[in-house]
Amino acid sequence: MYERLAITLFVLIIAATGMWLIRRRRIQRAQTVIQHLGITPGIPAIVYFWSPGCHQCRTAQKPVLERMVEEHGEEHLQVISYNVDESLDLAKAWGVMTVPTTFIVDQNGEVLFANNGLATDGMLHRQLNL
Repeated sequence: MYERLAITLFVLIIAATGMWLIRRRRIQRAQTVIQHLGITPGIPAIVYFWSPGCHQCRTAQKPVLERMVEEHGEEHLQVISYNVDESLDLAKAWGVMTVPTTFIVDQNGEVLFANNGLATDGMLHRQLNL
């Protein structure tokens, strides 16, 4: 019984480490291409990848982002959005695998978080420290 528990624990640790490494790699890839986005220095940003065929992008993620910009103002938060159908190379460079995908970039231009799928306003507020 203890052997099974030890093996299960070992597998979970390996899986968690693998997921952390994958997420860290995506953030590093995004960091290398961030200079080309035109992000205003000193203002945190959300880089948003979407697709016209993505129902969740249009009906859930986009309204959340629009509300956040209205709430905080463009002088305190910028949202830079890319249609993956038109910006496929950029999406690949950022490691985008699903839409919607959002990246949180701090005021120093450092990518802090990568969110696959719908990112709620609560999650985005926590990640941005707003």
